[in-house]
Amino acid sequence: MHDCGLLGRLIDGFDRIRGRVIRDFYHRYTVDIYLHFLLLASSNGLSVPRHVVDCVRQMVEFLLAVRQPDGSIPAIGDVDGGALLPLSRRRPEDAAGTFATAAAMFHRSDFAWAANGIAPEVLWLMGLDGLRAFDALDPVPPAGPASRAFPVGGYAIMRNQWDDDASQMIVDIGPLGCPGSSGHGHADLLSVQCAIFGEPCLVDGGNFCYTADAEWRDFFRSTAAHSTLAIDGRTQSEPAGPFGWRERPRVRLREWHSSPQLDFLDAEHDAFSRRGDPIVHRRRILFGGRVSHDETDPRVSAPLLHRDMVNVFPELAQTRVTHSWMGFIAYTFDEIMHVGKHDGVHYAMGYCGSGVGAASYFGMRIGQQVLGRAEGRTALDGLAFQTRPFYTGKPWFLAASIRYYRWRDRRPV
Repeated sequence: MHDCGLLGRLIDGFDRIRGRVIRDFYHRYTVDIYLHFLLLASSNGLSVPRHVVDCVRQMVEFLLAVRQPDGSIPAIGDVDGGALLPLSRRRPEDAAGTFATAAAMFHRSDFAWAANGIAPEVLWLMGLDGLRAFDALDPVPPAGPASRAFPVGGYAIMRNQWDDDASQMIVDIGPLGCPGSSGHGHADLLSVQCAIFGEPCLVDGGNFCYTADAEWRDFFRSTAAHSTLAIDGRTQSEPAGPFGWRERPRVRLREWHSSPQLDFLDAEHDAFSRRGDPIVHRRRILFGGRVSHDETDPRVSAPLLHRDMVNVFPELAQTRVTHSWMGFIAYTFDEIMHVGKHDGVHYAMGYCGSGVGAASYFGMRIGQQVLGRAEGRTALDGLAFQTRPFYTGKPWFLAASIRYYRWRDRRPV
């Protein structure tokens, strides 16, 4: 046991071998196995190398980082719903027993916070000593950054805070499975999972079954079953039986920057280029950074913008900010885009937050109108702009509206 088996290959606090086998659920199995091992070793007076203990602690830290705001462990890769030693009835995504046991063992307040209270597993495994150790802790959220990258383990976790109404994004930035068979890995390179205001909204479908139905087994492992890009309907790798893959594509993490206000991720994978297609899927993600309703003055927002951009791109340190977004969106009262001509000036405006796609289309139509072409006409030409009482161009109601919709977002659906 002194070689630590899988633990000897841990880097970044994450088990590269077991962690890539089937991701967090089997990673948790490994944590439970070694927690039991440490308890048994202690009960029998056996010494355990310090690096083994440190590795187990770091594995729990990874579970804490990937834990969703609602307290669950996300389903990534294969999940069979089992447990090492089920001492209480729990759903597969509930790791409270693991966190509580680790909290009592390592005397960690942040693990106790993740457990959300004492768990029966502590009493079963550690007795009254475990109960006293847990009760001595003051559960508090982790003191470190809310966002973390595990480049060897293969995940980037972005979140704005540790509260139960936090927003979070998990990005797969690792290879397909472990260096062995990769049998429990999925073709999900650069896939994402999201939670907004504490509610999971973009999730992984899991694995459904192992060998009972080959067609469904292949589907749930395929790229199409995950929130990532498929090219011409092709998966990132072709299955070779229920627990194998024909190709072993990898992700390259190009950049990772994190600050309290903004996270930036830039990564790409070689799944399609390996198969003779000169296509590289590159995903760049900016997480956070929206200006608040109290920062609409450019004299306030511009220095903050410069500070955060320099954290991501240090080469911009000597670059002056000339313009700063005031937090406003061109949103019309009738929630419709408007196209027309006023005092000789053609306009297309009021995209209501959908300008990325709409501006290209209506920009083309405006160009055709300027050239006098009939195909430039649209159904939105010349619509009258609605208004509201006391509105003169300054949205005095914006702050109250934001607070109202944030309150609505937090309400149960």
